[in-house]
Amino acid sequence: MLRLTETSGGKRPSLVTASAGNHGRALAYAAQSAGMPLTVYAPEQAPMTKLNAIRACGAELKLCATYDE
Repeated sequence: MLRLTETSGGKRPSLVTASAGNHGRALAYAAQSAGMPLTVYAPEQAPMTKLNAIRACGAELKLCATYDE
């Protein structure tokens, strides 16, 4: 993620991922630490504890019916 910042001409790139669990939470933590915006797409039926943890790290959370949506 730091290399993305270095190669983007000083602009902080936006990150996007799809996850309802540990991947989304870890990326949200890393993005927050690097000062990078992150959008996480997650299925609506994902555990609320996981979704809250992703939000707590400052990621924008977008809920979808399924990953295929």
